[in-house]
Amino acid sequence: MEDSLISLHDLCPFFLESAGVQPDPEMDGISPWPLLKGECHQHRQRLFSGLNRWRMGIEGDHKLVLHQDGRRECFNLAKDPFEGENLEAHQMDELEAAILSEMPFVD
Repeated sequence: MEDSLISLHDLCPFFLESAGVQPDPEMDGISPWPLLKGECHQHRQRLFSGLNRWRMGIEGDHKLVLHQDGRRECFNLAKDPFEGENLEAHQMDELEAAILSEMPFVD
């Protein structure tokens, strides 16, 4: 459970489900309640975030940050949790496509 990807978006459905209310299926978040009860071992495969001129995706141990100016930063969070070493991001093309599909840059 300690490696599960959970977002702030997941809190609202979690609070609703904890109160006995079924979350709206249109909500962005996914309640981690089944994870906390031990009914599953993984909450989600990927986690996305972004603001203004950057987008970010996490998958497994890897975090990829895309900047609107074209810069890419890739980190292995298991080996480098403080993100000190920018790795070669060329192996992250599938995650990049998923990030931009989920949250495209808008001029």
